[in-house]
Amino acid sequence: MLLVLRVVFAVIAIGFSVYVLISDSNEPEQFPYMLFFLGALMLVVEISELKANPDDPKLKAKRKTNAIMSFFTSAFLFFVSVYLFFNYVS
Repeated sequence: MLLVLRVVFAVIAIGFSVYVLISDSNEPEQFPYMLFFLGALMLVVEISELKANPDDPKLKAKRKTNAIMSFFTSAFLFFVSVYLFFNYVS
């Protein structure tokens, strides 16, 4: 289930990115949506890192560190997405 969500969010985010690059538009209407799906992707990565249960304690600590970094990244992306949505789209 998490793998499917990861792929779906990645495809949507890449689709928005490619659209912005191809359209050559300087209008930032697509940026909040692109950042929202990137934040959702990082949140799914964080959940999958926390659910992984390796036997090696060093690897478990590394996965926990990666999960914490993914959480902060997704929180930052959600914040920027909401900020841009209210400033540019509204």
